Amino acid sequence: LDAGMASWPRRAVRRQWKPCLRFKSSTTKDYGSTLLLPNTKIPTRAQASEREIKFQDAICKDLYEWQSEHYSGFPKFTLHDGPPYANGDLHMGHALNKILKDFVNRHMLLKGHQIDFVPGWDCHGLPIELRAMQGKAAEQMSPLSLRKRAGNFALDTMIKQRSEMMRWGILADWSNSYKSMDKEYEAAQLRVFMKMVDCGLIYRDFKPVHWSPSSTTALAEAELEYEENHISRAVYVQLPMVLPEGKHSQRTLHKDVKFLIWTTTPWSLPANEAIAYGESIRYAQVRMKPREFRMNNPSRGEQEYIFLIAEDRIRDLADFLEADAEIIGDVFEGKELSAYMYQHPFEQRMCPMISGHHVTATEGTGLVHIAPAHGIDDFQIGKARGLRVSEMVNETGKFTAEAALGELEDLDIHSDGIEKILDMLHRSRYLVKDYGYKHRYPYDWRTKKPVIQRATKQWFTNLDQIQEAALRALDDVKQVPSTGNERMRAMLGTRKEWCISRQRHWGVPIPVFYDIKTDEPLIDQKVMEKVVREISEYGSDCWWSKDVDYFLGAGASNIYRKGMDTLDVWFDSGVSWASVLQQRGMSCPSDMVIEGSDQHRGWFQSSLLTSIASQESFEDLSEIAAPYKTIVTHGFVLDEKNRKMSKSLGNIISPRDIIGDGSSSTGKGKSLGE
Repeated sequence: LDAGMASWPRRAVRRQWKPCLRFKSSTTKDYGSTLLLPNTKIPTRAQASEREIKFQDAICKDLYEWQSEHYSGFPKFTLHDGPPYANGDLHMGHALNKILKDFVNRHMLLKGHQIDFVPGWDCHGLPIELRAMQGKAAEQMSPLSLRKRAGNFALDTMIKQRSEMMRWGILADWSNSYKSMDKEYEAAQLRVFMKMVDCGLIYRDFKPVHWSPSSTTALAEAELEYEENHISRAVYVQLPMVLPEGKHSQRTLHKDVKFLIWTTTPWSLPANEAIAYGESIRYAQVRMKPREFRMNNPSRGEQEYIFLIAEDRIRDLADFLEADAEIIGDVFEGKELSAYMYQHPFEQRMCPMISGHHVTATEGTGLVHIAPAHGIDDFQIGKARGLRVSEMVNETGKFTAEAALGELEDLDIHSDGIEKILDMLHRSRYLVKDYGYKHRYPYDWRTKKPVIQRATKQWFTNLDQIQEAALRALDDVKQVPSTGNERMRAMLGTRKEWCISRQRHWGVPIPVFYDIKTDEPLIDQKVMEKVVREISEYGSDCWWSKDVDYFLGAGASNIYRKGMDTLDVWFDSGVSWASVLQQRGMSCPSDMVIEGSDQHRGWFQSSLLTSIASQESFEDLSEIAAPYKTIVTHGFVLDEKNRKMSKSLGNIISPRDIIGDGSSSTGKGKSLGE
């Protein structure tokens, strides 16, 4: 039949086939009445995004309260929640973290444990302060008005985030969640600070620290990210040699020789105070003739340079400058340079040649430009030699009036300031070459902009004193995966100090007063205890609302001023073991913490360090204990470019888009319930 129909016209096929279709439909029998099916109200469609909400309380809030009451005699399991930041929308990374914690808690509940899980929020810090300042200039806001706006923003954000996390179905004590801006939390935090002061672990010092011009504050190592492909403006600069009258040297140098230095921070040259050499490094005077005269300043008509550089750098430097090199005279050790001086690049004064333990002949010229205000090695060498610490860069990264005799004032060190410096070096015939140099460089993890080294007065924690105890405590901590142990130990092993002061208003104040005349801090346990009592009753705003006389007595304001620095936010969150676990009578150390692997240098580390530092027996290694028994780390949710999802990068996907409750603001994707 099919073969015959294939040759029929299409109309004929339709005409012949229609009766057959009518015949089939007319003989169809209803078998529904013969089926024995259960009578149920279960709908045919799941409608998960609507129906789940109806029983969510029963499996989350009600279940947590029920197990707290009925499992009171069972073994407790305390999972301590590392506080997320109360700033902006949640993303899939937050969901991953909270859901993993929920897996563990429900598993332990099924195994017969009573669950103790209190969610928390980190509420202080720069991003929230910047949000509070939106639409207003900083000088138009008092510290108290800024703090009020910041606190309201953090609270509103926390409430929104908590509501969304509850929608995820997380088993937790949501009604008793903690915030780092709670007055009880702040008071407990300052008591930890007082213990560390009493143990001699807190000190104030003037020296270079990581400084973020974009945040206008000092930063700790944990607040840095390293950009692998940063481009710095590198320069080779020649400075005229001088042998002061009355001084004699074992080595006579050519009258036209110049000391050649190399630096990737030309903005620090105005603060130059010395050139360092290596005592055992062998140096030579080298005549260099550019092959095609491609160095800077070809219009000068010079056909050769005479540099003093390390012997081991001659070949590489000649290749880089495309010059022929010829050694003049003997090769000698650096210690013979001690009698010489050189002309400062921007001021009419002579600066010394000094020995430096950190000088090598593996890069640059074997001579190192020393700016004590902009490098810790430079600072230590300068301090030992009595060199001046020239503070020529302000908190926003602009030159002060002291830089280059005022010619650089108010210029930015990373833009127009650099161009002006290069122009001045060119006109003085000191500039040999400038170029872009790609290397690894620290960035502010919040603003994603470069940081600098800048000498300021800051408060530090002496980690060198507790380092051994912290490493010993990690021996008793289980890490999943186990590779986290070595990673964390390596980070701890290289930290000698922790800069804990920040030049911001939105945070917990460092409760210290300073002598108006000498700037010496008044460190008194009784005074700090009074401040802590006030904060426990009124909150940390009282530090800004009450005057010096209130805390120290009538007339004290004529002698002392209040410090305006706040504590590092990592110190804030790092003391949650005391402000939450101990203060609320929960198990401390906690049984487990679960966070992303970036917290090896963040919350895991700050929790460990503050805990060890406040233990009176930290010198007795047998009594040392970490604030957690097990550390579990997880990876990150990535975007389509394999980058970690981050609010600061703006590449997040809201979990609301996944669960589809209709409240998504991004409108991306489809929900699982559709």
